[in-house]
Amino acid sequence: MFHGAPALNPVFDFSYDGVMRSLEESLERLAIGRVDILHIHDPDDHYDEALSGAYRALDELRQQGVIGAVGAGMNQAEMLTRFAKEADFDCFLLAGRYTLLDQVALKELLPTCLERGVAIIAGGVFNSGILADPRPGAHYNYQAAPQELIDRAQKLRAVCERRFSFPSAIRRCKPWSWAPGRSRKFATRSACSRSRSLPRCGRSSSRSSSWRNTRRHQGDSPGRRAPPFLGSGPARLSMDGPGARRDPAALRT
Repeated sequence: MFHGAPALNPVFDFSYDGVMRSLEESLERLAIGRVDILHIHDPDDHYDEALSGAYRALDELRQQGVIGAVGAGMNQAEMLTRFAKEADFDCFLLAGRYTLLDQVALKELLPTCLERGVAIIAGGVFNSGILADPRPGAHYNYQAAPQELIDRAQKLRAVCERRFSFPSAIRRCKPWSWAPGRSRKFATRSACSRSRSLPRCGRSSSRSSSWRNTRRHQGDSPGRRAPPFLGSGPARLSMDGPGARRDPAALRT
């Protein structure tokens, strides 16, 4: 995978002990005692183990103050929806499923996160590159994009260039976080403003309308804590606070 790296045999280990070992090694390499967010990464084929093992470990670490928030990062919305319904996650890193080309997350994931108070961090917003430069040979979902998607992306670029009056508008898009309260209002305004300009480029306006109606009739979840990384300052690795001076070796117990 990396030039000059020794031969390795990757192992997907979403067990309780595997998570504890992984975090211990990471804390030692980083020379810190606490991190703000810890994600369960791509457990597509390991749902049961991720929930019964990895999540259980992260929940304990959160209670101990060793991590500030429990998350999961995936390229799909369906399993994240299941996680939101069955466990107490603070945030999800959603890659590629809420972009100008793909809004499958509007169907169920975002309404569920709104109801449960789970923050969304939008990743992969260029869909592997096609939205950064929609030319023949561009990639979508890590492979060569079909011509149909390239045509749609080129139409989207044209709309953005007309609307925002500067070249290559899609290149200027930035990932944003969405959560109940202040951050949610900004993100939803951004999504709704785009929906009025882009349906003719292949975007489903009915799903956007459904999402707006969901927001209009639902408030913040009562008693739900705000994830610490969505405060007034930028997310950062914490050098103080609960667990900051914790000996990584103590995670073994």
